Formats: sequence, structure tokens, C-alpha cells
Amino acid sequence: MKRRLIIGITMILVLVFAVPAFAALSGLTDKQKQEVNNLQKQIIDLRKQMVDKYVEAGQITAEQGKAIKDRADQAQKYREDNNILPGAGLGKGSCGGGGCRGNCGSGARGGFGGPAAWGGPAGQAVQ
Repeated sequence: MKRRLIIGITMILVLVFAVPAFAALSGLTDKQKQEVNNLQKQIIDLRKQMVDKYVEAGQITAEQGKAIKDRADQAQKYREDNNILPGAGLGKGSCGGGGCRGNCGSGARGGFGGPAAWGGPAGQAVQ
């Protein structure tokens, strides 16, 4: 019973904060939308640099790094082709939801997470 109550309250809080955030995105001017898209591109470039560093450190293989970067490019192209702005960061991580147990390395809004999300050793610190 307590668990259901906590889940219910959590869902209400998520809706209370998420709906205004998404509504705010829809009210952006064209210039603001372009600025958001430019920032998203910078974020993707930085994430690709992080992937390169993880490959250099041996945390993931070169093939895994290439796959991650290719997927980031595909996601960006999809957003551009469909005129979709990046979201507010509320979503499942790379584990895909309820089936994950332990350290899965998931990031916000399906983000890249860490080495565990890329197929590297779970829980291993990156230096």
C-alpha cells in the first residue's frame, strides 16, 4: 500500500514539473529554438569526445565507441528531420526501464550513461 502511494505521489510530482517544462519548450521563438538546437549539437559533440576518451582508456572497444557515436548522429538527424526539440531530460535511462537491477550506467532521458551502459564493466570507475 505504501509503495503504491509513493509511486502515485511520484507520478503526480513528475507531471506537475514535466508539463510546464514541455509547454515552455513549445512557446519558444524560432531564434530560441535554433539556440536550443545549437546547444544540443554541442552536447552531442562533447559526448562523442567522452566516448573517445573511454575508448582511449580501454573502458569500451573502438567498435562500441563507433556504434555509440553513430547512434548519437542518427538521433540528432531524426530530431532535425522531424523538427523535434531536445526534451527536458525526463525519461528512462539506457536500461530501458523496470527490468534493470544494479548498476546499469543509465543516463537521463536515455542518455549515454557511463561505461556500463556501453557494454563495459559495470561499476568500474573511469579515471
